[in-house]
Amino acid sequence: QTLHLGVVQGEPETGAPAAAEEGASRGASDGTHRSGSESLVLAAGSWIELTRDDGAKVRLKVAWHSSDGEDFLFVDRRGRRGPDLSRNELEALRERGLVEVLDLEREPIADRALRSVLGRLGP
Repeated sequence: QTLHLGVVQGEPETGAPAAAEEGASRGASDGTHRSGSESLVLAAGSWIELTRDDGAKVRLKVAWHSSDGEDFLFVDRRGRRGPDLSRNELEALRERGLVEVLDLEREPIADRALRSVLGRLGP
């Protein structure tokens, strides 16, 4: 939430790499990336659920993605930096059933509220 508010208020993202700040300010491509027959679609702000080695599930959000859609930076619910994963790593994890892309109904309420507020502000 802190990360979201900082971005909305135009503050630099603390703790994020310079590439993430550059990608956020540029809009980092169109935000939608597809590959293979089963499309893996991850835009900035998309949520995934990752199953860790110990079986625990953790939700992570795409904070940044490369312009070619091959590299992703994730943050947890508190805005702390998570793993950096390539598209190939994500697809391998998904094939093993360890990554699930969450739909909007399962998106955290804070993100839905922020999306609603931004939608009302207009383009």
